[in-house]
Amino acid sequence: LAVKELLALTNDAKYHTIKAIVKTPSTSAEVIAAMVEENEIRADISHFERGRVAALSAQNGVFPSLEEAVNRLFASASKAKRSKIRSFANVFEELGDMLRHPETLTERQGLRLANALRNGAGDQLREILDQSQIYDQTTDWEILEPVLNELEEGLKPDPVRGGRPKSNTSPPAFQKHLSSGIS
Repeated sequence: LAVKELLALTNDAKYHTIKAIVKTPSTSAEVIAAMVEENEIRADISHFERGRVAALSAQNGVFPSLEEAVNRLFASASKAKRSKIRSFANVFEELGDMLRHPETLTERQGLRLANALRNGAGDQLREILDQSQIYDQTTDWEILEPVLNELEEGLKPDPVRGGRPKSNTSPPAFQKHLSSGIS
């Protein structure tokens, strides 16, 4: 459109054509990866939408697994962002058909849901959503948050996972003293 407008304004022959490289993707995976890359640039898509496209790509056989879908579709994303996308993909797989407004979930809300699902709360969350009769924008979270609060109260954090590394305050079991004074 810009070149057409320049041609109309200037009537300069150099605006009759556009130099371009036409790249035809050879696989469905390449087509979807190009679409995702374009959407990431042009639109502010939600975490849930990223997870949904990765999950659907894996479910439809475009990629052999969810892990592969996330890694290929979001190759330029950081490891942490890809982890979040996988979490939202799991939310989509478990609750996507039940959530009325999943695109309104914040990053924190979606990660809390994913954690509850990893801890086996899928059936309970589905039942709560199924029984709800309210249909406004905040409904999903208003229904789920009290249940998540209850679930999280009963869980103790796994010391092996996450958090900052603990500093080791105990002296080393072995010390070597060098002639230079370094221990």
